[in-house]
Amino acid sequence: MRNLETYGNIMGPAAARQQQHGPELSLADRSKKLRLNLHTTLAQLFEPNAQPLGWGECAQSLAESLAAPLPSADRFSFDELDRRANVQKVLRLPAPDADVASVGVLSLGLALLAFCAALLQRRRQGANLAIGWSVGVGLFEIWLYALLQWHPYSFRFWVLVAPWLAVVAAWGLASLPRYARIAGWASTAVGASLTLWQSTAYAYQAGWPAVRQPERALGYTVYHQVRAWTGALDQIGSPLRVALPVNQPLAAFLRTEENRRVELQTLAELPVTAEAAVQHWSGWLVVPARHFAGREGRVEKRTWFFYGDENNFFSLAAYRRVALKP
Repeated sequence: MRNLETYGNIMGPAAARQQQHGPELSLADRSKKLRLNLHTTLAQLFEPNAQPLGWGECAQSLAESLAAPLPSADRFSFDELDRRANVQKVLRLPAPDADVASVGVLSLGLALLAFCAALLQRRRQGANLAIGWSVGVGLFEIWLYALLQWHPYSFRFWVLVAPWLAVVAAWGLASLPRYARIAGWASTAVGASLTLWQSTAYAYQAGWPAVRQPERALGYTVYHQVRAWTGALDQIGSPLRVALPVNQPLAAFLRTEENRRVELQTLAELPVTAEAAVQHWSGWLVVPARHFAGREGRVEKRTWFFYGDENNFFSLAAYRRVALKP
């Protein structure tokens, strides 16, 4: 209701809707968007790191064949992402990545089988409820992929329906004959436990890998390299001025071995050129690498690029005024 009162639309501001949902579409184009997004989601569903032990190789082969015909460029992708390249990147990850992991085949497959069983056994206790939840999940997914621009993080939205997939799958297992029910629960428990262990023990965002191998964590990598780069900047006796956006690792500047004063600046309040920004200062000014691109002027410059990428969010540039020759 707040969105409706403030912006005149329940989905929020027009600019945000344009970015997240894309332009207004005809019914035919909306149907095309839905088909393409569902095709892409099906390929990502078979992402090998989200499958039970022993299923990964087969799942990846199937996923690669589904991803191959996807377009590289289309108007239904968020921020003009390369759809095919991003899906293939997810499928070829050597370890789980919580940001792009799918729910895997096991849970969805069991839920679909349970839905079919409920349709065939409508008089069985709980069958109509299983059908209702299944239809609800299906309608949610249709609405989601017909509306949103595609990006590889869309499985995050499945957290809203994953519990109901589990409920439907559990009903299906409970409706099996005794020995089949025992075998079904046992195999499901083993498969789910192994998948949970894999995602918990090997995803770089998880706590245990961060303890065992901190160098694999993005935050540690950025912090460690920026800290070393900062330590190599001379003029330790002068303040180091840092002007960075939110979520940059400020601790890398504050926790150096040298006893250097650090002063935080507001990025938006800096002058237009790097030369003007440092002309009254004696030390270094650190900003995002591209902030003064094409507007540097006469300054000394040092850079640190995250894996050589000047455009990366974490890449930095340091400027100081040119030292006067005696």
